[in-house]
Amino acid sequence: MSGTDLLSDLLVGVPPFNSIKETAKLLRCSRRQITRLIAKGELSVVKLGTGRGCKVLIPRKSIGDLLGRNLSSR
Repeated sequence: MSGTDLLSDLLVGVPPFNSIKETAKLLRCSRRQITRLIAKGELSVVKLGTGRGCKVLIPRKSIGDLLGRNLSSR
């Protein structure tokens, strides 16, 4: 099975945009780890609103890119 096929299988049923909590559950890690990945630029986000109260959403493509980089580096 190629890396592309594996990524496609992993992302089946994942919504186009996910909250930090949803992404943490999907990747089986903590919300803090997701915020670290965002801060390091490893996950891109879409922010809805301004200031501290804005909604942060993580695109499915960004999750797939993260997984792809980590799957190919092993």
